[in-house]
Amino acid sequence: MIPLPFQPTLTDAAGLAVPFEPTAVAQELAAACAATGVPADLIVPQLLLAAEDFFLAQDEAEWGGAPVGRAELDRMLAGALLNAGYGEVAAEYLRLRELPAELGAGGPPPRPWSAARVRELLAGRLPLPPPLLETLTGLVVECLAALGFARAGDPLILELAAQLLREQAEARPAAAEDSPWLIEPHYWIGTLGRDKARLCQAGVLQPQAVSRLLPVARLTLDLAELAASLGSRPLTELHFLPALRPATHAARRLLLEMRESIGEQVEVTPEMPVRLTVAGFGRLLERFWVPLGRADRRRLYCELRGLVREVVAAGLGCPLLLAMPEG
Repeated sequence: MIPLPFQPTLTDAAGLAVPFEPTAVAQELAAACAATGVPADLIVPQLLLAAEDFFLAQDEAEWGGAPVGRAELDRMLAGALLNAGYGEVAAEYLRLRELPAELGAGGPPPRPWSAARVRELLAGRLPLPPPLLETLTGLVVECLAALGFARAGDPLILELAAQLLREQAEARPAAAEDSPWLIEPHYWIGTLGRDKARLCQAGVLQPQAVSRLLPVARLTLDLAELAASLGSRPLTELHFLPALRPATHAARRLLLEMRESIGEQVEVTPEMPVRLTVAGFGRLLERFWVPLGRADRRRLYCELRGLVREVVAAGLGCPLLLAMPEG
């Protein structure tokens, strides 16, 4: 994981706000993998990346106020596992986190049910990809109709959903029978135009492999490598910004190409984000920049981050998850 530009905070089972601890989450995910006989070496790092995306998707302004519930993060991770075909791992992880029992707790008294109500309830408690949410909604509706219930409380609907998820986990084959990669690590070599290929060869743009577990276009833009390619130092904004803007345009085009390639193999919805990590800000200042005080360093950070977001988000057509560590 890369350092996030803010400290994620979660609400634990006791209602206390605690810092997000990726090591603890990784150990729990590894335990679920071990209990089901699924290798954890690929799954756990990919899920930690999914957790990063989960936090980046939140409005950063909220982090000083209401933390995200740990159960919400756990359900997102279980949804990613289910969508990738690792249903048995998802079921075991939910069991370890004691979420199946929690799903059925509380709620208003029984009332008339409908497919729309079931879908809304499941979407709020189990953030799943749209195709899986629709499938689960249909299965719950079928069960309620078969039972002949005219009314149903939230606990009953959620317990039915939890049981159906467990049954699907037992019947669904694991996704890792072939390659764990949706797009292999070296796929992008030889598929790029001249300008993007030159930036990739220089290490300025670094497209990442795409796993079946996390089919998201992920790209790194390295500021220090861009500075190194300019050949002159020390740098100032006058020298660096004219090079950063075209590199950022190339990053946007490459993200769109990566998203298109992913869409040729799996369903890509408008809500699915792309991820851009802007790395090397600290190395840029240490190795290439004129000396800056703390206030000027922060001003430059905000300026570069704003430029990248403005250029990449323009015409992207999907959410952008932007991570830019200050270190």
